[in-house]
Amino acid sequence: MKYLSHSPTENSPEGQKLKEHLENTAQLAETFSCAIGEKDGRLCGLYHDIGKYSMAFQRRLAGSKETVDHSTAGALLMFERRNVPTAMCIAGHHAGLADLGTKNDLSDTFMGRINRAKAGALEDCSAWRSELPDCIPSGCENRPGIGNNFLHENVILCVDGCGLAGYGSLLSQSTCRDKMHRLGCSERKAG
Repeated sequence: MKYLSHSPTENSPEGQKLKEHLENTAQLAETFSCAIGEKDGRLCGLYHDIGKYSMAFQRRLAGSKETVDHSTAGALLMFERRNVPTAMCIAGHHAGLADLGTKNDLSDTFMGRINRAKAGALEDCSAWRSELPDCIPSGCENRPGIGNNFLHENVILCVDGCGLAGYGSLLSQSTCRDKMHRLGCSERKAG
């Protein structure tokens, strides 16, 4: 099956392949996420949209009106690997950072989304495993302090904006570079 990230447009009449979108976003996010380290940016970019591997999301691209939560799948994956900062970035890559919530929360907080996902609220999106490497380390670097919110917001801007930049949106790659430069990041060549 051919998995798409975005519907066909005039510039991309066949739509954008999901694997291509994730790899391109990972490369750009790695380049522009110098504020918290390239590994986290790459992880955010590579796994931010794995929920789009669900059949429900693919039906939505074909015109279905069903509501699909595509960002919680990647967040759950990172949460299960004990990388909460990256999980929060992925969960908020469209809406921004949510309140953390509590361990048993079921509201619209980050933990509420994670708990609902763990209870089976997400569509199966395991097809990502056939297209992407499972190279997610368990755990994450300890980065204590309130400054993390600023850093996470920067990565969210990077992942959301750079993901769009590769798809002919209003946000060009140069605009993404300019925003990250103003935030104090110097561009690095992605490895």
